Amino acid sequence: QPFCDGSHAGTKFTPMVWTATASETKYFCACKQAGAAPFCDGTHQQMPEDAAGKAFEPKSFLKPEAKTEPSVQAAAAAEPKQEVQIEDADKVVCAKRAPIAVDVKEGQTYYWCTCGKSKTQPFCDGAHVGTKFTPTAWTAPASETKYFCACKQSASAPFCDGTHKQMPEDAEGKAFAPLSFKKPEPKPEAPKQEVQIENADKVVCAKRAPVPVDVKAGETYYWCTCGKSKTQPFCDGAHVGTKFTPTAWTAPASETKYFCACK
Repeated sequence: QPFCDGSHAGTKFTPMVWTATASETKYFCACKQAGAAPFCDGTHQQMPEDAAGKAFEPKSFLKPEAKTEPSVQAAAAAEPKQEVQIEDADKVVCAKRAPIAVDVKEGQTYYWCTCGKSKTQPFCDGAHVGTKFTPTAWTAPASETKYFCACKQSASAPFCDGTHKQMPEDAEGKAFAPLSFKKPEPKPEAPKQEVQIENADKVVCAKRAPVPVDVKAGETYYWCTCGKSKTQPFCDGAHVGTKFTPTAWTAPASETKYFCACK
């Protein structure tokens, strides 16, 4: 797998021929249910966990809105899956100006959408077929909640690093050059955190006082839990590599809230 060894002899099946247009890494479908065959479009995530080795009707796990593409050529020629028309194929679409929380399972591999055109965000559905983009594979080391980047501008992909806050409020659905909102690199001599932490299980007291913020009704905020963020009281991705994750909170009303900064 994923290639033919002649086992289909005597059946109605025949192998699909595909010629590589460039030297690159491609993710081939192994569940045999993809609507973007021969490439993975994330359909395997709809299948039972014990599906490996079992037989199913072809395309029986495709979502209702998914289009069945009989060949790679048809997929490339089909109408775009993303409603927004993108003139520059090198740009990525901001699928959402906020991270997407996912309860991942230990040992399961997830394929993060890099182009922003997938309709199963934050994961790939094959919408990148015919472009230079390929999904990013990530295997969960533990069962936990992870915050995946949906703006497609994170420098800590596939996870959110707070970059979406630098983007225009109407960014959703628009195309931008990758990493075009990346903050300038910090000076080498300036450490990220002034306080040295020997125990990774400890949190830093960012400030011995609350931080007032005029929040907007309906907007989701990601409160820093580690204390190392430089955009207090909110997360800037400084927790990456630790056990900490930001706390998501959606404002029920537009008002001033006093966020904890001592952690």
